[in-house]
Amino acid sequence: MSKALYPMIRGYSNVNERKMMTILMRRTRAAMPMLGLDTTGMDNPVPAVERALDIGYRRFHVGEGHESALGELFYNRLDNGAIERKSLWVDVKTTDDWDRAEEVITEKLEKLRTGYLDMVFAKCPIREQDNGRWESKEFQKLWGKLFSLTPPKGRITRHVGICHVSRKKLELDFLRTMSHEIPDAIQNEVHLQLQMNGLRTSCQRYDVRMLGEAICPKSVTDVKMVQQACHSKSLTPEQLSIKWSIQRQVPCLVSTENPDELLQAFIAATTDGGQPLLLNAREMSILETLDRGHTHRVIYKDLEALWDVDYK
Repeated sequence: MSKALYPMIRGYSNVNERKMMTILMRRTRAAMPMLGLDTTGMDNPVPAVERALDIGYRRFHVGEGHESALGELFYNRLDNGAIERKSLWVDVKTTDDWDRAEEVITEKLEKLRTGYLDMVFAKCPIREQDNGRWESKEFQKLWGKLFSLTPPKGRITRHVGICHVSRKKLELDFLRTMSHEIPDAIQNEVHLQLQMNGLRTSCQRYDVRMLGEAICPKSVTDVKMVQQACHSKSLTPEQLSIKWSIQRQVPCLVSTENPDELLQAFIAATTDGGQPLLLNAREMSILETLDRGHTHRVIYKDLEALWDVDYK
């Protein structure tokens, strides 16, 4: 991999002797795996997380209510030496009840039994009473509280991130109002049809990590040029999407309990020691043309109304 093009990407060895791509965080230089598993929405996440750990996954976004079950799993793996804490990355979202944020985060950590959290994400305020603007005094108070939980003041979490942020919010509202506490990362819905290129440029400018999702919408898999790119590289559409995300230095999450899908995603984000199979410039340019500002959850104009999406 070219160090000039991808200066922040490193690798780490996993149990299968493959190397997972990682990206270094701005403040701590900690290495976040470029691929992780999101347990949100799973009825019982333990089997999927067990399989993921065995395969070599080390980043986990823990869904609400999964802390106790996964905490026992993490504790056992750490206790018997199967994994090292420094190679494990665990992140969570805080509560919508901002007054109880510190209490809730502390409770989550106690249940997870990992010693500390690697990242806590706050949701961007989109309440009608403050018109979704960062000037909300309540949110500023929450943001300061979250950073007080990071070293050197606190030992609860190493990093603080934010969800659902547009370029406009980041540059015009957030950096102007709370520039003394820049987020370590921004987690958004980012994929081939919603590439958020403007936000990505801003994140690179301020050294903020932009995080996305390892999904490939059905409307993309049916595109002939995508099928040709998959065929030439012997990749599934989902693997192609993951490699595209990694080459853009955007860590992503999968959300699947299927063992085969977990393995295929992992293979796409790792290398066996040689150079990773990269997409060429022509293929990356073709994939850029798929950006439509479309989401796989809700219609675009709803997102625009909620959090001022300005992705171009």
